[in-house]
Amino acid sequence: MALRRLSGPTRLIPDLAGHGRSTAPVRRSIAAHAADMFTLLDALALPAVVVVGHSMGGAVALQMALKDAGRVRGLVLVATGAHLPLAPGLWLAPDGEGITAALQARMWAGAAPAALRQRGLTRLAAVDPEVLRADLAACAQFDVRAELGRINAPALVIGGTADCIAPLALSEALAAGLPGAELIAVAGGGHMLTLEQPEVVAGAILRWLRAWFPAPGNLF
Repeated sequence: MALRRLSGPTRLIPDLAGHGRSTAPVRRSIAAHAADMFTLLDALALPAVVVVGHSMGGAVALQMALKDAGRVRGLVLVATGAHLPLAPGLWLAPDGEGITAALQARMWAGAAPAALRQRGLTRLAAVDPEVLRADLAACAQFDVRAELGRINAPALVIGGTADCIAPLALSEALAAGLPGAELIAVAGGGHMLTLEQPEVVAGAILRWLRAWFPAPGNLF
């Protein structure tokens, strides 16, 4: 995505366990994913970073800020919420193929190009069904609404008006619960708004970073 090409901050873009090139065993909670990220920071000797998270990654970012505020300089939370209620169709899917199909049907805004949807489907289908089930279970169990007031790091919350997985209302509630958070609603953006409207999302993040962190820093 365009975020990878931002000038200025150093970008670290890790794969969560079971995703992408990660060979780590499946994780069954948001807290376990957050622990992995702290392990990575330790290995790289990074004392503190700005954490950017999309969807379940946003939950991981929030968990990190709650677990160790001193290591989280700021938060960028995209298409996510302080809790992540799941559509019934995701739970009812009987197998990996069914879960993939259910997710694919909800991931994109109506205007998303067919080629982009197909690319997303190919990547989604490559994820182990056990990992998908564990992800859904972790999201269903996640709820930090009562704890948001403890997070003092500056935050940028970005949501899409056409998101069918994490509706804009979740982003609005998240921004309202985080002291001093800024909310941006991307018109027509679906759950994959980072791919559907990459320049819009990247531009908003870069503007926010420059306002809060004028010196180059580390960005997850």
